[in-house]
Order: sequence, then C-alpha cells, then structure tokens
Amino acid sequence: MPTTVFAVIIYMAPEAASPLNLDQSFDILLLLGLTTFFIPLLSLGFLKLSSSIKNFELESRKERIMPFLFMTLFYGLTAYMFIFKIRVNDFLTVILISISVLVLSIAIITFYIKVCVHSTAIAAVVGFTLGIIVRMPSASLIYPLIGGIILLGAIMSARLSLNVQTPAEVAIGSGLGFIFGLAPILIFT
Repeated sequence: MPTTVFAVIIYMAPEAASPLNLDQSFDILLLLGLTTFFIPLLSLGFLKLSSSIKNFELESRKERIMPFLFMTLFYGLTAYMFIFKIRVNDFLTVILISISVLVLSIAIITFYIKVCVHSTAIAAVVGFTLGIIVRMPSASLIYPLIGGIILLGAIMSARLSLNVQTPAEVAIGSGLGFIFGLAPILIFT
C-alpha cells in the first residue's frame, strides 16, 4: 500500500511530494517497496517454514496476529527511516505514520475479530487520495480516486462472493482504512 500511495503522489501530484522529485522517485519507491512489501513477504515465508502459519491465506484470526505484529515493526521502522533520515514532507510523514498505526490497529483488532485487510488497504488509499485532493485542490488525483473507488468495490465484492470474508469483516476493514486514510491528512496537514 505505501508504495502505491507514494507512486501516485510522486507521479500524479508531485507538489504533494516536494522536495522529493522525479529523479529520486525510483530510488524512493524501490526502498519503500523493499521495506513494506518484500521484507514482510519474506517474513511470511519464514513464518510458513517455521510452521507458525499454515499457509499464506492466513484464514484463522489467530494466525494473523504474528504477521501483523511483524508488519507493524517493518512499517514503523520504514516510517522512522523516511521521516528522520530521508526527511520527507508533512503529507508523506502523515501517510507513513498513519499506515503504521493502521497496521498496528489491525494487529490489535485481530485479537478479537478478523477484518478484511484487502478492503482496508484500498480504502486507505482512497482516503489518502481524497484527503490530498481536499488539501491541494490543484493536485491531479481525480482519476486515481475514481480508480481506487472502483477497485475497492471490486475487491469488496470479490471477497464476499468468494465467501472468504463476511459483510461485517469487509465493512469494518473498509471503514477503518478510509478513516485512517482521510482523517490524518485533514487533521495534521
């Protein structure tokens, strides 16, 4: 999710990413992809090899707790690195912190209920995009916003039609993601 959000901002609303520029974009996106996608994916592989999880689908609520705690650690370290070492701007700082807190929230909520993480992630992207549009009306993000809404609907429908999530799990996930995406941008930028 962070790599997608940053790519949309860097390429479609570069004023929201300033002082980062297109010359730095590949390096930034590569680093973000490594720390928030590939390393968490490797940790899932290690959890599978150690029999801590049965499979990558993480069907049971209990199986999800450890991976989400690891993801919280990886996302938090990534946020620290980008905020204090790379020194990204306020928009990107708020997004990184919000994503880290969202993943931690999912880890905590998972102790009690299972939520649809797919809809949570896409709804957060929609929330971030809408928040940036509100704060920076000149940003050309209407097409990514529309695409995100369509993708969110498709993912929610797919999760329900495959019977892998309940309507409540999908609704809680998408609501949580949207709130964690939109509210921090409106409050802190």
